[in-house]
Amino acid sequence: MKRILKTDLDDAMSALNRTTNNTQDFSYDRAYGGYKLVREGGAWEVSPRLPKRAMYDWMWAYIYGIEAGQKILLNTRGN
Repeated sequence: MKRILKTDLDDAMSALNRTTNNTQDFSYDRAYGGYKLVREGGAWEVSPRLPKRAMYDWMWAYIYGIEAGQKILLNTRGN
């Protein structure tokens, strides 16, 4: 299993912000040995506090969910 580095989290964060057209101001809060995905400088908590690998997987699942939702919206608007 590949070791997840902070740069991997940063890459996932960049992908998340690109997926949302940089409109949600996502970042992560790091404390107590874990990471928490937040929006708007911490005003909105998006995820629970997780270890680095779990946060990496969580962010990619979140990205894939947003992308799937965008596809559904495009398909329903076209009908």
